Amino acid sequence: MGIQGLLPIMKGALKECHVSNFAGQTAAIDVMVWLYKGAYSCSYELATGQQTLNFLAFPIKMLRMLKSKGIKPICVFDGFHLKAKEATEKDRQVYKKANREKGVEHENNGNVEEAKKYFSRALVLRSRMIDLFMDILIELNIEFVVSPYEADAQMAYMVREGIADFAISEDSDLIAYGCPKILLKLNPIGSCQAFSFQDFYNSTFEGKEQKSLLQLQKLSSDDFTFACIMAGCEYLNNIERVGLKSVLKIFEKEGSFDKVMEFYRTSKTHKDRIPDDYEAKARKVAQLFNY
Repeated sequence: MGIQGLLPIMKGALKECHVSNFAGQTAAIDVMVWLYKGAYSCSYELATGQQTLNFLAFPIKMLRMLKSKGIKPICVFDGFHLKAKEATEKDRQVYKKANREKGVEHENNGNVEEAKKYFSRALVLRSRMIDLFMDILIELNIEFVVSPYEADAQMAYMVREGIADFAISEDSDLIAYGCPKILLKLNPIGSCQAFSFQDFYNSTFEGKEQKSLLQLQKLSSDDFTFACIMAGCEYLNNIERVGLKSVLKIFEKEGSFDKVMEFYRTSKTHKDRIPDDYEAKARKVAQLFNY
């Protein structure tokens, strides 16, 4: 899902590059994303119980590409679900169940193309699929780690501690986790976008279109995290009619999370839209991002 509205704002801080620029380094990889992409290509076969190993093709292709460019991959898998994500996970289950039921209905009516559309939206990675992939990683002599909870938190920790030089992901969550260096949108030929907090804080952002970047740059690390949380994330929905750009304007004016919330609590537009326990939940989510 990522932080709502963060990647478009961060566009000016991302550098187009090629993964070969990082030869000789170690990458912590959110490999479940690649496994999902592989499974998406054969979601119909998986949903209808057909035997297929095609879901393995994409992640193996990406890992081999990295190794061919001199990158040492460490695959990171999600661990246990966090209670903070229960609502999000429940919504996903309801969504996928509804789409699976529609897929089955179209399949029974002989409408294969419509069935494929709905089955792709109902995609679930089974534990046996993940176990098989792990067995293949062992055969390929590729390291992997199962996170205690979220893979993002594990990858950010690995980069901060020097276990990996950078992380590879598809969304903006790792920025909120404070991961020092991230490669985003990596494709099979090695093109990607690089983000580095060091470069971010050493850069000069000018112009109206980069005002939000400058506002983010001026925030403390704690307030950077709170701004991301208030934009809306998997753990906590944003306050109605509050987006990242508007939050950054208020942070620039008020200077801290407590004062920002005081502003919203006294705003005629927002005060009746804020849950009573919002601040307490936001602080718990901030602890998750810093775990």
